[in-house]
Amino acid sequence: MSVLKVVMPRVFAFFFLCVSGFLAACALPARHDVPPAAALFDLGAESARLETLSSARRFWKFQLRAEPALEDTAMRYRLAYARPDGAVRVLFYAYARWSAPPAELLRQRLERAFFWPPDTSVRDHCVLTLKLTSFEQFFVSPEESYGQMTVRAELWDSDKNQAADEAVFTESVPASAPDAAGGAQALAQGASMLAERIKRWRESAQDSAQKSCWSAAK
Repeated sequence: MSVLKVVMPRVFAFFFLCVSGFLAACALPARHDVPPAAALFDLGAESARLETLSSARRFWKFQLRAEPALEDTAMRYRLAYARPDGAVRVLFYAYARWSAPPAELLRQRLERAFFWPPDTSVRDHCVLTLKLTSFEQFFVSPEESYGQMTVRAELWDSDKNQAADEAVFTESVPASAPDAAGGAQALAQGASMLAERIKRWRESAQDSAQKSCWSAAK
């Protein structure tokens, strides 16, 4: 009888500790359930170029907007090789994001490239508007992909209430790696190429349909 009095409390105490420990373990989140922090990407910095530009050169004024689907920071990609719907199905990287919406990143890059030649000026009634319609990574195979972006450009003449000129620009650049980092690098390179193409189109338009938007600088 005395033995039971001594042993039973210890048995109940041990059982209580086991149950308490089990419940506590269940309440704690498993270590592998904690997702890693998302990697952030942008289109690179070109501050050095800004310092080399002459102070006499004036930057273009332009408007840039994006399709609603591109207004967040998600990094998009498509598995074009996956049949039957790979080319039309949009996917998103789980642990990689843009540091800002694509249109904002592209706007920063364009601001560094768009400036008026010193001997010309643009009339106030003409507005350069740009619309970003695609900005994503396309996989043509599990190991091969490219970054692609498309921008629609329009020079609007408010005096005539019509477009003086318009164009569509698309850049596709092979990615160095089949992942988010490779896609970001390809899109960064594509943004620089796109900026130069729009700049050449804009500057070479003085003798074309756009000439109504130009005047000699005074």
